[in-house]
Amino acid sequence: MSNKSPHPGTAAARAMAEHRVVEDSHFERRFTASAALKDQTFDFVVVGSGSAGSACAGRLAASPSRPSVLLLEAGGEAQNAPAVRAHHHMLRLWRSEVDWHYRTTPQPQLTNADNSGGRVMDLERGKTLGGSSCLNYGMWVRGAAQDFNRWANQFKCGSDWSYEAVLPNFKRLEGLAGSPLLEGGEAPDAKYRGFHGPVAARVPHPPLPEVRDFIQACAANGVPPTNDYNGAQMEGAAPTQFSVLASGGRANAFTSFVDPLVRQGLPNLTVASEAFVTKVVLEGTKAKGVQLELPEGDTITVRAGKEVILSAGAIATPQLLMLSSIGPRDQLEKYGIPVVSDLPGVGSNLQDHPVAGLSVCAPPKAVEQLSARLDSTGLNGVAFTKSRKDKERDGRAGVDSGPDLELVLLSRLDPLGWPVKAFVHDFQGKMPQLHTNSWLQPLRDLIHSAGQCLVSTVVEEKAKGTIGLMVVLNHPGKKSMGSVKLSSGDIRDHPLIDDALVRDEEDVECLLEGVKLVRDILLSPGMKKWVGGVEVNGLANSVEELAAASDEALRAHILRTTTTTWHYSCTARMGDPADPDVVCDPHLRVKGVQGLRVADASVMPFVVSGNTNASSMMIGDKCAELVLRDHGLKDSE
Repeated sequence: MSNKSPHPGTAAARAMAEHRVVEDSHFERRFTASAALKDQTFDFVVVGSGSAGSACAGRLAASPSRPSVLLLEAGGEAQNAPAVRAHHHMLRLWRSEVDWHYRTTPQPQLTNADNSGGRVMDLERGKTLGGSSCLNYGMWVRGAAQDFNRWANQFKCGSDWSYEAVLPNFKRLEGLAGSPLLEGGEAPDAKYRGFHGPVAARVPHPPLPEVRDFIQACAANGVPPTNDYNGAQMEGAAPTQFSVLASGGRANAFTSFVDPLVRQGLPNLTVASEAFVTKVVLEGTKAKGVQLELPEGDTITVRAGKEVILSAGAIATPQLLMLSSIGPRDQLEKYGIPVVSDLPGVGSNLQDHPVAGLSVCAPPKAVEQLSARLDSTGLNGVAFTKSRKDKERDGRAGVDSGPDLELVLLSRLDPLGWPVKAFVHDFQGKMPQLHTNSWLQPLRDLIHSAGQCLVSTVVEEKAKGTIGLMVVLNHPGKKSMGSVKLSSGDIRDHPLIDDALVRDEEDVECLLEGVKLVRDILLSPGMKKWVGGVEVNGLANSVEELAAASDEALRAHILRTTTTTWHYSCTARMGDPADPDVVCDPHLRVKGVQGLRVADASVMPFVVSGNTNASSMMIGDKCAELVLRDHGLKDSE
């Protein structure tokens, strides 16, 4: 399943995308890597400009000690392109020129539309300055306080990772000043929230009519409201908080953390885009820099005087570690890679949040009431609760893990992106070999193009009247932990990604509880005016059929529709260095190698109870804090 590509930041790579979204004229050229970087030495080299990498590089560069910092990004500079800045265009960016185009291996537990097994999933990842914070839904969810206390105690990550210790990092990120965050004008609690940070986190508008009805319907079904799920009480229903500017544009990681410092003319900060890192340069067991490929194809080395920090994400970071002689001995030796540090945990323990749910068609008179706003992706309501099955799992393990179910209200879906993906998915079910046979790729591209044409007519009108409730499972079971493995010794060959969603049968039972709960919410009196026709393929064609669907039918629906939430994590987890499966110590230093750290979602020992963008930024910020402390450098205020 090799998927080789040209240099990811170049025009040639963009031309190979399944569809184009960002015009070449909208790609900036402020930071394009050049041969001038050759043999230069920087105190810190940060690989990857996504949520964690930008946060880390920004805090390091802002240090009054002024260490020299180089931030490298393999992709181009689309962070300010109109299609990227607007949340409502998000789905159009998938499989485009700003996406890495990862795919899973066939998943035997997931069925296609025709109930055949072995479904393959697209795994979108951002390939531009700002990384996946330029492609995601923009939901601002930290996770549960219990998550971080489990990291500190159960997973032996130490006191720096307790909720009490990471709360200042979260507050440091947030810029809530002037934000209409809470209903009724109530100010957020300063004990839990930050007001002057670089990330504009907010509820961008007063609660919409369908959101108010959703919150009331949740309360009628045992999920009460919460004033602020990022504050004192996570469990409950509320309007969704987004990382969105007051103007309505996307607040991505690069424009939040790094670009302001560049525009200030900070002399110790260097950014290089289209800089494709191919390996970490080791001298013995010490990281001395990175090897990277320039847009023209030349390969150069950039040196790190103090440390290299990998922030390439939970897929690319383990791949880069393995290709740099750090990882499971058997995988490295299979491809003739010398072993410097035999770490079996590199690429293992992959965790993700599966999502399933139900969607219905609103009655004609309600269609125009559904809110199509440019400052959100349609996910305007959210609720957190805990399933009975997860309570059982907590009881067996003797832990308190917080809410495992995240219910998300989707109203008036993006009228272009969502139907295209649905259209392609339907064809995947009829032709499952479409993904698994590379020679059929042109046919897949043709189908995608046909889907885009259809969107302009009937499908677009249908999407305008779609309302749905999705269920995200935030606590995957042990059997649902997958892996990232090498497919070759070439960095251009995408790794083999086994996402392992719902492979643990208990995960299916948790999702079953969640799907039944959202069915009750959708069909409750408070949501009645939003529910007209029901067309859930393979499950129900009427409200009555949906209400009567058996547990067996709902389980089949879950296996047929469950997909990723793009929350890949835990593939280079931190913890007790004595644990052979741990990759990084609690200061994020890679075991067996000096001068090398990881700062992204890879280091999570267990994925947080919610969307991972905010927690990844926190990890980047915390890494910079630890690095400055370890090197005796001053920290910014």
